[in-house]
Amino acid sequence: ISGPGWRRHPVSGHWHYDPGVRLMAAPGGPVRAVLPGTVAEAGRDPDGGLLVAIEHGGGLTTVYGNLEHVMVAAGQRVSAHAPVGMAPLSPDEPVVRFAIYQDGEAIDPLAALNGTHP
Repeated sequence: ISGPGWRRHPVSGHWHYDPGVRLMAAPGGPVRAVLPGTVAEAGRDPDGGLLVAIEHGGGLTTVYGNLEHVMVAAGQRVSAHAPVGMAPLSPDEPVVRFAIYQDGEAIDPLAALNGTHP
């Protein structure tokens, strides 16, 4: 529903740059890993809800945020398309945040998924 950009934090009201995209999901539906890897982090999302970060090797990390429930644990290996969490249950705005980092630097997820990122 929106690409990378400036967003107002829903609780604090502060503006911050979010390098991720916000994706509409089915309320309570599964959120799946895009690639195989190892769960680096599974827990509280500072922007609300829960998050899962997966390291895929070669410095590539994907992050799935604003989750209702986490289905994996840090250190766990996951396959591509494996469920890692559940989308928010609210039918009003079941939005999941998705971000990609290469060597700790955020890259545009839309460009990466479309194959146009260098």
